Amino acid sequence: MNNQTTKKCKYCQTDTPLGAKKCPNCWSDVRSWFIRHPLLTISVVIIIIISINSAIYWTKNSSSISSNSQQSSEGGAGTTQPLLKFIDSSGSYNEFGVFNLVGRIKNFSEKTIGMIKVTADVMDENGNIIDTDFVYAQDWQIGTPPGEVTSFQFPGFERPGIKKYELRISGYKFQ
Repeated sequence: MNNQTTKKCKYCQTDTPLGAKKCPNCWSDVRSWFIRHPLLTISVVIIIIISINSAIYWTKNSSSISSNSQQSSEGGAGTTQPLLKFIDSSGSYNEFGVFNLVGRIKNFSEKTIGMIKVTADVMDENGNIIDTDFVYAQDWQIGTPPGEVTSFQFPGFERPGIKKYELRISGYKFQ
């Protein structure tokens, strides 16, 4: 009979004392998964804590630009000085029918900027978006110092009919 001092073994359904480590009938471990795997449990908890801290860090230290402009600005009302600006870009099909897209960005801020995320929308002749992709600028890890230029290169769009493209800086991080 099952009461407050016993629980059923999930393998053989025998009544087992609550504090037992193993079932007296089939010798299966009847403790919870977390108790049976303490190192794995601690590892999972640590990974979760690190993930939450990383998410908080990136949320506080990165900015997203959602406009379709080709530059990224900072400041209050009346501020038009761009932080990052495309200084050139070009896109063309190669001999294998792949549309390659490259360009350069200049840092106009007074701080080093890293993790510069460039998003490209490639379109047909009617302006319909065919594909969207993003890359990080070349110096994404070390950052681009004030006044310096970094470059970006998309690996290639294997889509026919690309007639135009639109670039935007969709993220960056001050370092």
